[in-house]
Amino acid sequence: QKIYLHKGESIDIEWITTRNPGYRIEEKKYCPVSDGLYTVDRSSDNVSTRYLSRGKFSKTFTELGMSFLCRMNDKNQIHDIAACIVRETFKVKHIEIADDKIEPNIIWVQQNDLVRFAWKGKRKQTVVQIEPFTVTESKQQSIELKTSDENFFWPHEPSRHGCMYHQFVATGIYCFKAGDNQIGTIIVEPHRNIYSIQVFGDSYSHKVNTNDFIQFHWKATDAQEELLQITMDSNSSVVPDIAGGLTGVFDCALHKCNKIEQIFRQYFHTCEIYLLNIPQHGLYNFAYSDKPEKSLISVIVENGVDNHRVAYNEENSFEPNPLIVNRFDQVWFDSSSATIAAIYRTDELGNPYELEKPLFQPQPNSINYYMQEFQALGVYYFSTDINSNNKKKQEQKPTQPLAIVVIPEIRFHYRSIGKDNFDSDPIITNINDFVIWQFNEIISHRSVQLAPNETYEELIGCHERAIPGRHRQCLAIECTIPGTFFFANPDFERVYGSLENRLLSTIIIDPPFSHNCFVTSGHDFVPHVLHISENDTVSWALCNNEKNHQISVQLGEADEGQDEASFVDLSIAQYVPGVYHLHTFKKQGQYTVRSNRFHSTATVFVYSETSIRNEKRQLQEPKILEEIDTVNEFGKQIHFTCPNRNAILYYTLDGSIPTRRYESVLKYDPKQGVCLVESGLHILRAYSTEDNRLSSAIITS
Repeated sequence: QKIYLHKGESIDIEWITTRNPGYRIEEKKYCPVSDGLYTVDRSSDNVSTRYLSRGKFSKTFTELGMSFLCRMNDKNQIHDIAACIVRETFKVKHIEIADDKIEPNIIWVQQNDLVRFAWKGKRKQTVVQIEPFTVTESKQQSIELKTSDENFFWPHEPSRHGCMYHQFVATGIYCFKAGDNQIGTIIVEPHRNIYSIQVFGDSYSHKVNTNDFIQFHWKATDAQEELLQITMDSNSSVVPDIAGGLTGVFDCALHKCNKIEQIFRQYFHTCEIYLLNIPQHGLYNFAYSDKPEKSLISVIVENGVDNHRVAYNEENSFEPNPLIVNRFDQVWFDSSSATIAAIYRTDELGNPYELEKPLFQPQPNSINYYMQEFQALGVYYFSTDINSNNKKKQEQKPTQPLAIVVIPEIRFHYRSIGKDNFDSDPIITNINDFVIWQFNEIISHRSVQLAPNETYEELIGCHERAIPGRHRQCLAIECTIPGTFFFANPDFERVYGSLENRLLSTIIIDPPFSHNCFVTSGHDFVPHVLHISENDTVSWALCNNEKNHQISVQLGEADEGQDEASFVDLSIAQYVPGVYHLHTFKKQGQYTVRSNRFHSTATVFVYSETSIRNEKRQLQEPKILEEIDTVNEFGKQIHFTCPNRNAILYYTLDGSIPTRRYESVLKYDPKQGVCLVESGLHILRAYSTEDNRLSSAIITS
C-alpha cells in the first residue's frame, strides 16, 4: 500500500483487533548506506509505545520524502507496511489578517507558490509590500513598495474585509504591512524538483541539485530472480572530506539501523518507488543488485545555495567569526538576546563606511529577519550599532567586526571520454571543486594517480596499477589541496585505443584569490608593488607557518609611523588553505601594506574601471612561439612573445600559479627561453607584468 501526501497533510490510522496484546505503529525510514531501517524519533508526539488492541497513530508530515509506517507485533516484528510518499507541497498558502495579529506572521513558501491574503474584522485593513531591512531616514517608518508588476499591494482603499493573491517567483525575504501597521514576513525558498530515475533504463548517469529529490522507480516484474534493493556503493562514491563520508552525509551516527526483515525486502521490491534527498554535493553510486556485472547508477549532486547563520550579542560580538561562505550563499543574522540592532558594513577595524546607509534597521511589529546574499568574491566586514547606542559600552575596547570571506562557488568540471573523443587539456580548478569523468562506455577500474616524474614507459604501463571495481560510467575526484595532479583513466585503452594520447587527465588546483597575491617572507613582501582594479581582492601567502602574522592596509603613501591598532590577524589559513590574509579594495588610490614582523612595506595601486579602459592599463597575455607536443625531447626550448614590449614575464613548469612568487616561479629570459631539462610531466604557466599596469591573464600549456 502506498499513500501519497502533500507537505503539511496529516494521516490518522486507527485499529481494533482481537489479537492480544495487539499492535503498535512505528514510522521508519530506509537508509541506503547501511541497507537498514531506523525508527523516526516520536518523543515529542503523544504516541503510545505499548502494544494495544485498540489504538490510533497520528502524524503530520512537514517535510518532503518517504517514510514507512510499520505495524509491529509484540515480538517487535513487522506485521505489515504502508509507504507514505510526501512529494508535493500545496501551491496556495494562506495568511489571515485579524484585528490584532497576522496568522501566521512568518510563512515559508517555494518559488512559484501563491499566497492568499484575507481579512474580515472590525478594523479597515490593507496589504502593501515594504522594504524588509530598512526604514525611512527621517521618521524611521517602513518604506512602502507600490510599483505595479514588481510589488504586491492591495490596489483599493482600506476595507473591513478583502482577499488578494500573489505569486512569488523569486527567492528571498518579503515583508508586508497591514492597515494597523502589523508586519508579516514571507520567506521564498528554491523550488524543489523531483528527478525521476528508471532503474532498468538505458542511462547510468544522472545530474541533480542538493535541493532536488530523487525518485527511483521500477517494475517488480523487470527484476530477475532477486529482490530489488537500492543501496549506495561506498567504494566508488565520492563525497566532500568535511562531510565525514556517506555515514556523515546521512547522519548514520544518529540512527540505530536494524537489519532489514524479509517482509520489508519483499515489500520494498513490490513498492516500485523510492524517494530521497541527498543534502551534500558529490558523486553517489547506487546499486540495485548484488551482482557485480550489473552497472551502478551514478547520481551527480551539484551544490545548491547554502544557508549560514551568525549570531550577535549585546557585547557586539559575533559567532562564528570569521565565517567562510561560497559565492551565492545566504547568511542569516540572528540576535542571541532580546536586543535587535542595526547592521552596518564596516572596514576591517569596525569603522562604518561614510555615506553608506545601514544594511538593516529594526522595525516595530516585525520579526526582523535579516539575510545577506553574496554575489561577489572578497572579504566583507559587519558590525552593529549596539555599542554606539550605549554610552557605557562606548568606553569599552571596540569589538572585532564580523568577517565574512566569500570564496568561489563549488564548481563541477566535466570531461566526456569516448572513442576518438577525449579532451586532454588541463582542468584548472579551485579548492573544493569536483572533477567528473563521464565515460561513453561501461568501465570497471578506478583512476590511477601518476607521479610528476613518471617515465614514458611507466606512463604506458600505468593501467596495470588500476584497481578493479564495480561497473559504472562515472569517476570523480574532489579537489582538496592546491597542486598539480595527473591521472590515468582506467579502461582508457579499450575506450580510446591510442597509445600516444591515452595517457592522462591533468588537474590544477589553485588557491583562491591567487591572481593578486603577496608572498610574505621573514623580512619582505614579494612583489613590492601590485596594480589592481576597484573591488579586487588581494591575498597574502606565507613562506613559513608563522602564526599571529598581522597585516595593515592603509590609504596613502608610506610614512615612518605605524598605528598598532591598524594591524589585523584575519586567521583564515585553517579555513582557506594557502591563504592567511585577504583584503578587498573598495576604492581607487594608493595603499601602503605593512607587516608586524618587519619594517619593509609594499604598495597597492587601485584603479577605476574607467581608468583601466581609457588609459589601457590591462596587459595582454603572453603567447608561446613554438608548437609543444605531448612528448618532447630533452633540452627542447620554448620562447614567449608579448604584445607589451616592456613587460616582464614569470613562469612555472610544475603547474603552480606564477603570480605567487615562490622559489618555483622563474623570471623569463628571452635570450635563453625555457629549456626542458628534467624528465617527467610538465605544465607550463606564465603571465606578464609591467609598471603602472594590471598584470595579464595566466596562460597554461
